[in-house]
Amino acid sequence: MNDEFLKSLESLNPAQSAAVFHDLGPLLIVAGAGTGKTKVITSRILNLINTEKAKPSEILALTFTEKAAKEMVERVDMYMPLSHDEVWIKTFHGFAEKILREQAAVLGLKSDYKVHAKLDQWIFFKKHLFEFELNHFLPLSTPNIHIDKLLEHFGRMRRNIFRLRNISRMQRRILSL
Repeated sequence: MNDEFLKSLESLNPAQSAAVFHDLGPLLIVAGAGTGKTKVITSRILNLINTEKAKPSEILALTFTEKAAKEMVERVDMYMPLSHDEVWIKTFHGFAEKILREQAAVLGLKSDYKVHAKLDQWIFFKKHLFEFELNHFLPLSTPNIHIDKLLEHFGRMRRNIFRLRNISRMQRRILSL
C-alpha cells in the first residue's frame, strides 16, 4: 500500500475506519454534511483495490453532486494515477447517462443525444417560445406562467409515445408468432 494512503487512514474515526475496512459485501454510506463521506468512500475504494478484494473495474461509487464525484476522482487519482479510470465514480445522473450512451443503439437512441435538465428545457423554451406554432397555448401577456404547463404537457406526450412504441413492438411480436 502507498505510504501516503496509509498515513491518511490514521485520521479516520472508528466509524469511518469500520466503513473503510468493511469486507462483507456492498456498503451504503449515509451521513450528514461535513462528516467525511467522500474521504471514507475514496479510502474504501483504495483499500479494496490495494488489498486485491476488488479490481478497479468492479467498483462503482455513486454520489448526488458533481463536486463530490470530482473530489473522489481526484483523491483516487492522487494515490492510484494509473488505474483510476477503470473505477466508476459518478453522480447518479452521470451513471445513468453513461449507461444510456453505451446502450443507445439497443434502446433506439442516437448516441449523440442531449439530456437537458428541467431548467435548461425551460430556458430553451422561453427563448424560442414565439418560434413555435402555438395556436391554443400561445401566451401573449405573461408567457412565463405557461412554460411549466407546456413542458409538463410535452413530457406526458413523450411518455405516451414511448408506451405506444412498446405496444406496437409487442403487437408485431405477437402477430409474428
